[in-house]
Order: sequence, then structure tokens, then C-alpha cells
Amino acid sequence: MNKVIVSLFGAENFAWQRCLANNVVLTISDDDLRSYWTAGDRDGFVAFALANKKTQRGNQLNKSTASRWYGLHSNVAATNGDYWLHRDGDTLWWTVTKADSFTVTPTGASGINGVPQSYLEKPCEPWLKVDLRGDALAWSALHPKAKNFLTTQSTQSSLSGEKRDYALALLRGDDLSSWHQKLEWRRAAGFQGAAAGLLQAKRRAISRMVSTVRNTVARANGQLVERVQKNKELRMTDEELSQLIETLADEQGGLCALSGIPLQFDGFETDTRLRCSLDRKDSDGHYEYGNLQLVCAFINKWKSDESDDEFKRLLKIVRKSHH
Repeated sequence: MNKVIVSLFGAENFAWQRCLANNVVLTISDDDLRSYWTAGDRDGFVAFALANKKTQRGNQLNKSTASRWYGLHSNVAATNGDYWLHRDGDTLWWTVTKADSFTVTPTGASGINGVPQSYLEKPCEPWLKVDLRGDALAWSALHPKAKNFLTTQSTQSSLSGEKRDYALALLRGDDLSSWHQKLEWRRAAGFQGAAAGLLQAKRRAISRMVSTVRNTVARANGQLVERVQKNKELRMTDEELSQLIETLADEQGGLCALSGIPLQFDGFETDTRLRCSLDRKDSDGHYEYGNLQLVCAFINKWKSDESDDEFKRLLKIVRKSHH
């Protein structure tokens, strides 16, 4: 099955124009890491990265991110007949990759780790900004729910299930009404187009959550008090966190990620315990992409340091006991 991949190209998308001009998809590779990938040595790649590399924001690398970097190389090298999508301003671009071999070309620059870098590139069909019917793919015209999964904060995001099917239908120029009429899609559209009062309440909630995270991180740096606090890091800027929270709210359709209860926002709530709260899926992890979700305040308190899977299991037992 051909993949559908939503992608960014380099830090701040600096390599996007190269992709567009040369009809390629690419990832940026540190030259001293690539030898491990070429040898198929994932463990060596990860170990070397953990010992010698930092993220683009200068943060300490973790094993999950190092492993994902390895995967970026493999995804580009192996892609063939896959659909790649990229947002640039108000335009959604797309292409299909070819069977040609990948190439490695020096960028002429060094990355944040001070090591020369290269482009790992795979040829593709000319990038298009229209569907197969010839209609423009304007970002502003997309359904709010579609916007949530047709863009990404990470380097590559592979779509599956309904999201993949929708993306392919969009590129073909098919009638999308069967998706848009579904309850969760209508709920997402209604949430996106909320009245001014609710919109302000949502913004207040986002500001509160960003401030809460900042205070939590400041207090939780592994220091010894009455007990040792877990080390928690915020691995994005405040602006990026605000945008992520807004994206999560839209993506979840205004519902708590664990209970499905409608979230309420500051100054617009009828019950403070239902107020929107930012939760780390892995309580031992950091405030970073892929580890955050929005839940009701009481759910966050009840969950405490429990894992997502364990809390869902217990919640399911509670629900069954009331049936």
C-alpha cells in the first residue's frame, strides 16, 4: 500500500524551495551519522546520536528522537510511489515519489552540532498545487479537521486509516461530503467556527496552560525537596506550545482525549472541573510533540502519574460497572 506522508523539509523549511525546483523529497543528514545508517546499524546510530547530538532547539536528545532520525533516512531512501504533501502558506502541494535511487549531496553547511550536512534526496514527479481535476488546493478552503492532519510539527508524519483515505480523495478531487457530514467532522467545524465569546475563552485557556507548563517546568528540574521532583522539560517555545494546544483542541473536536467529555474553557465554563487541562500521555516524559493531549481538569487529577493505557483500563472498568 502506498504511503501518504505529510512533511517539512529542513529547519524552518529552508530546503522546500530545493524540493520544488528539483522535484525531490529529502531529509537533512549529519555526515558523521549517515555511516551508521548506511551500514544498517540502528543501535550504533542511536548511541552515537545520544552521545554527540542535540535537537535543533539545542535540547538534549532522547532515544525516541534519535531513533526517529534514523527512520527519516530510511523513509526517504525507500519511498517509491508514495504521496508526499507539504503546506506552503495558503497552498497545499503534493507529489508522488519515483523508483529512482536516492542521492547524497553536500549542503555546504554545518548543522547545530557543528558537523557538515548533506541532502538525502529521492526524485519525485513535479510538485502540484491542484488536484487531479485541476482545482487549486487552497489551504484556507480546507475543512478544519483536515487542516489538523494535513500539516505537521514534526519532520514527517505518515497518515493512515480515514486520514489517508481522505487525503487521497482530496488529491483526486473527489466529493468529500461523506466525510464532512460525519458527527466528529461537523463537531470540529463547529468548534473551529465558535462564537467570539467562546473563542476568547479558548485563548484564555491556552494562555493559562502555557503559563502552567512554564511554572511546572521551573519547579521540576530534578531538585531535592521533600522528595525528588521528576525532571520535566518544555521542548518547544511558548508560541509553538500555544499553537500545539490550539491544534489539539481542534483535532480532538473539543472533547477530552480520555473521557470524551466536552472540554470547557476559561470564563465560559459551567463547571471548573471540566475545564481544559494539558496532560502528558507519558507522565515520565517531557512537554514535547507527540506526548501531549487535552483532558478535563478532573481527569488530569485522577490520572496523576498513571500511564495512559492503565488509566484507560481503569476508566473502562468504571464505565462497565455503571451499565
